[in-house]
Amino acid sequence: MCATTIQPSFQATTTRHTLRYSYFRSIEAAGCDWDAAAPAHDIFLQRPYLSIVENNPPEGMRFGYLVFYQNEEPVGVALCQIKYFKGDDNINDLNVSKQEPCFFTAWPNGSNGG
Repeated sequence: MCATTIQPSFQATTTRHTLRYSYFRSIEAAGCDWDAAAPAHDIFLQRPYLSIVENNPPEGMRFGYLVFYQNEEPVGVALCQIKYFKGDDNINDLNVSKQEPCFFTAWPNGSNGG
């Protein structure tokens, strides 16, 4: 395991395995532990790629990185894409006309609509 400063981690214990994870706010902070656990064949989970995306994020997005450990060895990674979401703002932005037909139709008091 490489020497990096990590934030407090969570530990989950099962009958056979003990897993824990550490959360990092930048891919560089995750360091060589990320490199050891990330699948080598997946370019989208490699530090050079993630560093570019982190330095040029989509508008309003930030990232977090999880490294999972078993017996203090890095065994897995997860990329977190974090974006502020406020439902009513997004609904208001739809610009849906109130005159557009609705897929569902309701008929009052037992009328069959015909």
